[in-house]
Amino acid sequence: MNYVFGSLLNFCVVTLRRWREAYNKAAMHHHCFCLSKMLSSLFGSNSLLPVRKPWRIQRRSRRASPQIELLESRSMMAGIWCLTPDPPLNYQPSVDPIVGAVVTAFVSQDPQDADDSYDVLTGWIAAVDELSSVGAREVSFAVYRQVNQGILSGGPSVETVAAAVAYANENNLSVTILPVFETNSGWRGEYDPTGQERSVFQNQYEQWIFELSKIEGVDRLNIGSELNQMVANPSNAEFFAGLIDDAQAGFDMVGNQDGRIGYAANYDAFANDGHRVLFSQENIDFIGISAYKWLTPAVDADSVAGTNEISPEVFDSFVENWTGFLDEVEDAVAEFDLPVVIQEVGAVQKNYASVAPFAVQPGDFVALDAEDRYGFDPTEQEAIFKSIIVALDGRGDTFESVTFWTWEHQASRGRRTTDVLGVEDGFESFAIYPKDGGGGEFLVEYLATYPDGIAINDPNDE
Repeated sequence: MNYVFGSLLNFCVVTLRRWREAYNKAAMHHHCFCLSKMLSSLFGSNSLLPVRKPWRIQRRSRRASPQIELLESRSMMAGIWCLTPDPPLNYQPSVDPIVGAVVTAFVSQDPQDADDSYDVLTGWIAAVDELSSVGAREVSFAVYRQVNQGILSGGPSVETVAAAVAYANENNLSVTILPVFETNSGWRGEYDPTGQERSVFQNQYEQWIFELSKIEGVDRLNIGSELNQMVANPSNAEFFAGLIDDAQAGFDMVGNQDGRIGYAANYDAFANDGHRVLFSQENIDFIGISAYKWLTPAVDADSVAGTNEISPEVFDSFVENWTGFLDEVEDAVAEFDLPVVIQEVGAVQKNYASVAPFAVQPGDFVALDAEDRYGFDPTEQEAIFKSIIVALDGRGDTFESVTFWTWEHQASRGRRTTDVLGVEDGFESFAIYPKDGGGGEFLVEYLATYPDGIAINDPNDE
């Protein structure tokens, strides 16, 4: 036995040395964790390498993700499998974040005519079919409202959302609800109404969250997204606490004991005092991050000029930026002992997308004489998506999942779905196309690397 152990340990040390030379920091993090899991499975909990405890053991078990529970039961199987020095873009279910996509519907109303290309439910059903067919295991429905003087309007209806959630459940997809809104003046992150408008908005928004929480089959519910100014204002603390209570009451009303409540913070605000107060609330179960983080400084825009493939050096800088950001998130949320969901990652298929991933026209954020400021460039979107997958490799113990904005479903590939925004290309520019190159095609290829026999959310599993 000692000889076998010694030989195995020597093999592991040599392998680790080779990997250290071959892979970047993110990949090394992943393989060390895999080796730790394997040694723990073979020799017990007192193995030489520490195993990081899953968040669910330290937090209320009632709200543990069923996916995490299933994956833990296969830890030995996955630990042995990951001894093979595969590249970091091979998905390994027990240690990597779960991958999914956001589906949107930015429309001013919710028509019921299935022949209308604006029909939300038809589009969402098509998106679920496509996501399921390519191996995704999560879908986030971004439920939109327009806000004017505090009044919420627009679609989709709660009934439409409920029907889409039920269909996703039937197709074995985990479901997250992401309520989003825009105002006449722009981004919701700058919205913090006062006076009568504040009262009207808070009353209608609370009712909206409560109605969404009563939808059966929801795995995660965000009570908000990117509400920077409102969260930072201490006078709104009671409002957010009430939203959490409303969501919990809705879950309880429909007997949703597995539903979890969270909030999607913007990438530049998750660690401030307002968010720390919000994430410390008793019934908050996960921390969402909206990660439209720049990867290329504007002064270095020349490094991503043109529409050719990103150079290896620039790609490595993307991975380094993502890795540093993920380290910051992990350090900041450690006090809450909660899993992190990268709720949104997205970028348009245009030149300079890495300079301003949040922008419909990233060329507006570079010099006027920059090369091909508004050129079509799916390769930069692909590099953004691929680099965060590399940086997240092996970090599934903290980062539970990552969902990409936004899956362009077949039903909407025609007329625009952004009429309320008054922008010709609008959010359709952020579309992920599964067969047309760019980030979408990469995600389809990545999802295809699920190892046989270790698929998550297998309907045949008990």
